[in-house]
Amino acid sequence: MQKVSYFTNEIEKTVWKIIEKVRKGGDKALVYYSRKFDNTELKEFKCSEEKLRKAFEALLGEEKRALEKH
Repeated sequence: MQKVSYFTNEIEKTVWKIIEKVRKGGDKALVYYSRKFDNTELKEFKCSEEKLRKAFEALLGEEKRALEKH
């Protein structure tokens, strides 16, 4: 059982490091991580309102409620 806990802690640490780098580095960090993890070269970070609306409509009830709170 300790292995799972160890890996979960390591994953959490890695995720928080990435979040901090994105907070500090902004778009530049997003470009870096999209290239690293998604193998894609982002040039724009905007999404049309139509795309956002469709994505929101596709969410499950619990996910929608979580977003509506914010």
